[in-house]
Amino acid sequence: MIKNELLKKIYKSAFNFEKESHGCAQATIKAIMDFFDIDDIVFKVASPCSGGLSNGGLGSCGGLLGGSLIIGYFFGRNIDETHISGKEFKDRKLVNNLRKEYYKEYNGETCREVQKSVFGHSFDLMTEDGRKYFENENGHIYKCPNVVGKAAKWIAEILIKEGVPLKKKYQSNKI
Repeated sequence: MIKNELLKKIYKSAFNFEKESHGCAQATIKAIMDFFDIDDIVFKVASPCSGGLSNGGLGSCGGLLGGSLIIGYFFGRNIDETHISGKEFKDRKLVNNLRKEYYKEYNGETCREVQKSVFGHSFDLMTEDGRKYFENENGHIYKCPNVVGKAAKWIAEILIKEGVPLKKKYQSNKI
C-alpha cells in the first residue's frame, strides 16, 4: 500500500469513528489499531481521555492523549526496566514531536485551545448546555472528527518513520 493511501485510510477511519461513536482518544487509537498491531487494552484505557480528560476541556486533546498512549505502547518503558529513568526512552521525544504538530496546527494542545482554533471559541462540555452548543456547531459532524483524523495521520507517520510494522495485510515495500 502506498504511504499516502494508507494515511488517507487512517485519517478516514479516525474521522468516521469520532463522527459516529464519539470519544476522540479512542477514535484515534482505533484508527491506528486498524493498521498496526496494538493490544485491545490500549483502546480500553483511553476511554476517559476524551474531551480534554473526561470532558473537562483543560487536559490535552484526546487525539494527543490517544497518540501518547500508542507511542508509549511501542516505545515506552516496560515494567522490567524501572531501574532506568523514564527520560531515557524514545516515547517522550516522539510525543513531543506529536505535540509540535498540535501547536503548528492549533496553537495549543488542550481540548479548549484546539476548540478555540477550530470553532473560534471553546465549550464547557461538562454541562448540558455546553454539549448542546458543541453539537449545534457540528462538533461531532466535521470539526472534531477532522482533528482526530489529523492526529491519527500524524501518529501513523511517526510509527512508519520509526519502523513500526503494519499489519501483514497492509505491508508493502512502497511505504
